[in-house]
Amino acid sequence: MLFDGMALDPVDRAASNNPALSPLVAAVKKAGLVDSLDNAQDITVFAPTPWRSRR
Repeated sequence: MLFDGMALDPVDRAASNNPALSPLVAAVKKAGLVDSLDNAQDITVFAPTPWRSRR
C-alpha cells in the first residue's frame, strides 16, 4: 500500500515521499505550514489525491 509506514514520519517528509499526495505538499508549502505540521504531535491529516481515470 502507498501509505504504509507514513505514521512515523513528519507530515511534510511522509507526504513528499508519496507522489499521490502532491496536492497536499503543494498546499502546505504555499500556506507556509511545513514547520507547524512537522512539529505537531498526534495529528491525523486527511489529504486530497489526484484523480485519475481508470479507463
